[in-house]
Amino acid sequence: LFFGNLHQDFTDFVLRDLGVSPFENYPLDRAARYFQNREILDATLATYVLAEGLDAALDDDCCDTLIEFSKIAFSNKHLLLAFTVDDSRLRRKFCKILNRAARQLERYNCIDEAIRLYASSELVPSRERRARLHAKALELKPCMEICKEIVSLPEDEEEYEFAVKFSRKISKQHHLENDWIPVAQSEIFLVSEIQVDQELDKSVEHLACESFDRQGIESHYVENGLLPGLFGLYFWDVIFSPVEGAFFNPFQRGPTDLFSATFRKERSFLIEEQMNRINVPGFLQSTILNKFIEKKGVANHFVNWGWLDEGLVRLSLSRIPLIDLGLIFGRILRDLKNNRSGFPDLILFPPEGGYNLTEVKGPGDRLQKNQIRWFKFFKEHDIPASVVNVSWL
Repeated sequence: LFFGNLHQDFTDFVLRDLGVSPFENYPLDRAARYFQNREILDATLATYVLAEGLDAALDDDCCDTLIEFSKIAFSNKHLLLAFTVDDSRLRRKFCKILNRAARQLERYNCIDEAIRLYASSELVPSRERRARLHAKALELKPCMEICKEIVSLPEDEEEYEFAVKFSRKISKQHHLENDWIPVAQSEIFLVSEIQVDQELDKSVEHLACESFDRQGIESHYVENGLLPGLFGLYFWDVIFSPVEGAFFNPFQRGPTDLFSATFRKERSFLIEEQMNRINVPGFLQSTILNKFIEKKGVANHFVNWGWLDEGLVRLSLSRIPLIDLGLIFGRILRDLKNNRSGFPDLILFPPEGGYNLTEVKGPGDRLQKNQIRWFKFFKEHDIPASVVNVSWL
């Protein structure tokens, strides 16, 4: 009742009192409680019971058991998604259960049952899986209709990219004409090579840093720590703004709706105002540095304090142009859950000035999907970024 979930416990109080995990001090009152009525409490407990039932069905590893479970899930759907229990957090939990069950039905080759479950889910990748299953069954019309729907209104960039690539592939295989499919973007990025001595006790990223340092180029291994951290510091007051229902216990690293579309909708004015201030001389730098000093150590989904120090923050703010930070922050805001990762491993500061975001790849390693999306964005907006392939001397 206090936490709104079944995984947090008294440990959080102990860690807070020991100073191990300090949290932001945001206002809490009766209106902020997660459970505003008995119906939401019953529906929440029902989702946990349903999740446990799915675990048992998966452990049984039997198609008939899983089909029987899916019938139970549908009977619970009216309770969980009723108009009296219109709660986005509950819908997400329920849809996650549907997606897990449907994915296992796919593995059992129960195509119709899987499609039925996916069709009741609002959560990615339900539309992608349905499109793939329709294509597998050679039901091309519904497959392409789903892809077209995703292209026109994607949930995130990954879903959009799937729809574009998959619809192009299906159209080519079956000689279909679809003028709505976007043209493919180039995935050719600036690549260089370096050779280093392999040291088993050092990662390839640290070896690359040492190589750049020897060349007189200051380098820092930052991965997903620096740019999301700067974002979290700059938008700190937006993230922890007192929106009704966003905070209901004192142990949150962000609002409950942080990774949903409602976050941007509920705070659109604050976000727009903060974005407009980026180009005000000195505002972004002073805001980030003041928050770094004031909030150091306080939990925030975007700020990993182990990756940040004041010297690196100051250097980055002096070298990275405001226009670049504004563009990067804007892309993070479009998909807070997925776009807070995928950043290059290193940031380089050449002696002549400027900066470069550098992804390090060891022998046999390659760019991941979320990294490719960031590199496409960097290329489109002329943000200095490159890939360094490392080989062993």
